[in-house]
Amino acid sequence: MHTIDFPSSYSSIPDPADLATLSQTTEIERSFLVNVAQHEFTGVGEIVDFGTFLGGSTYLLGMGLERNKRLSHAEKIARIHAFGMFGEDNAKRIFDADLVTQILGGPIKEDICVFEKVVDRYRSLINLYAGDICEIEWIGRPIEIGHIDIAKTLEVWKRTWAIIARHYIPGSTILIHQDFKSITLPWLTYGLELILPYVRVIRQIADGSLYFKIVDPIPDDLQTKIVTDDFTLEERIERIERMEASLEQQCTVIGRQFPDATIGKTAFCQYWFGDREEARRILEPYKARHAKFFRHFFERD
Repeated sequence: MHTIDFPSSYSSIPDPADLATLSQTTEIERSFLVNVAQHEFTGVGEIVDFGTFLGGSTYLLGMGLERNKRLSHAEKIARIHAFGMFGEDNAKRIFDADLVTQILGGPIKEDICVFEKVVDRYRSLINLYAGDICEIEWIGRPIEIGHIDIAKTLEVWKRTWAIIARHYIPGSTILIHQDFKSITLPWLTYGLELILPYVRVIRQIADGSLYFKIVDPIPDDLQTKIVTDDFTLEERIERIERMEASLEQQCTVIGRQFPDATIGKTAFCQYWFGDREEARRILEPYKARHAKFFRHFFERD
C-alpha cells in the first residue's frame, strides 16, 4: 500500500463556529471537507457528495468551494452535485433541538426542506439529485472529488462505484470513504484493497474516514469486479485482513478509534455472504462493546 500525508495546507482548520451545521461528521471530518474543496479542487472535474443526508456535508463542500482561489465565481456555479434520499423529521430525531433551531430558525419536518435551508448560503454552487441513486443517471462529467457516505447497502455501493469507475480522473480524483471503518459495510474495505496499486492512501485516518487519491488508471476487469461484487467469501475475508493489516502498519488514526475492525468486518462478510450463525458466533465476545453497531444482528431471522 502506498501512502501520502495530508497536504500541509490542511493545517488551517476553519473556525468551529463556521462548521456548525446539521451533519453527523466530526470536526476533523468537517475541516477536511472544507479544505479539500478549497485547496484541491481545480475544476477539471466535478465535486460529488454521494449521500448528503440533511445537507451538512454539502454545505461544508460549498464553503470550501467558495473559498477556492483557483476558480472565478462563475466557474463555481453548480459544480457540487449532491445525491440524497429524503424522509421526514430526521433533523428533530437525530440532532439536538437547540442546534436545529440555531441552524434552521425553527422546526422543519421534511428532510428536503431542511436540506434547502442548510445549504441556502451556497445553493447556487449545488445541483441536487433527490431520490434513489440506483435510479438516477449521472450527468456524465468527470469526478474530481467524491465524498461517499451513501453506501449503506451493497447495491448502492455497486451503483456508486459504477458512476465513479466511468468518470474518475487518473492523477486527480480524490475520494473520501466516510464509513470506511464501519464493520457493517465490509464491501468498502475489500473493494478498495483490490485497487490499492492504483491509489495513494492518505496516511491519516480521521475519525474512521479514509481518504485516497486515484493516481493511475484502474484496469477495467478490476472495476467490473467491484461493480458486480464478484468476490468469493474467502476472497472478501482475505482482502479485508490484508487491508486492515496494511492500515495498522502504515496509517495513523486521528480521533475515534475503531477496535476489532478485522474481526467485525469478517463477521459481517459471514453475515451478508456466508453463514449468519457463524457471524453471530464470531461477534458474540464483542457484543457488549459494539452493541449499538450490531445489536439487531443477534436477533434470529
